[in-house]
Amino acid sequence: IFSDDLTALSADRFHLAARLVPPINTRMVVVDWLQNQYPRIMRVCMEGTTGEWYLLAKINWGDEEELALPQCEEFGIEAGNYWVSDFWGGNISRNESPETLGEYSIPAHGC
Repeated sequence: IFSDDLTALSADRFHLAARLVPPINTRMVVVDWLQNQYPRIMRVCMEGTTGEWYLLAKINWGDEEELALPQCEEFGIEAGNYWVSDFWGGNISRNESPETLGEYSIPAHGC
């Protein structure tokens, strides 16, 4: 996944790499597999001592920033109230509508 020599990374870069590759032994589900040229919707079902939760990703393969309104249905999860953590924005919030998970700006070629 990384082509850099990890032993040569600065502390800031090392912490970023550690956040990008958490130790997860659970398979990712590509929800929209074979529906688009490139997969855009991904889900990992997680479980631990705090219960069950999801790790979700919506990818923007385009050349322009995209406004995303992720829907529970498109990720294949039950509508409901969830705590939502925006990885890049560093924000944690509760979704206001049981069907949608919030509103996010996804940079070009980002998630």
